[in-house]
Amino acid sequence: MINLEQINQEAVNHTLSPTTWREHRNHRTESQAVKKALIASGYTNVKVGHGSGTAWGWLHIKCDAKPGQSFQEKDSAVIRIAKEVTGRHGDYDGNINVN
Repeated sequence: MINLEQINQEAVNHTLSPTTWREHRNHRTESQAVKKALIASGYTNVKVGHGSGTAWGWLHIKCDAKPGQSFQEKDSAVIRIAKEVTGRHGDYDGNINVN
């Protein structure tokens, strides 16, 4: 079971000031929290990063599907977990891209 409260608290402990439009102070702590949550959920080969240039606000996630899980199921589950951890919402699944 994912302990989102603990993962978010670990990220908050690394912040220097209150957050703005998301739950984490910077991209680094956001990426770390999402990666921990996905690994705790049983996903493997997890890579989490952010876009650059005009896509700087996008969260990019790469991971393998669980055994017996279709890629559509993986994508929706990963997006749900990332939204819970980051507090992202809105258009394009909160600017979250899953591969």
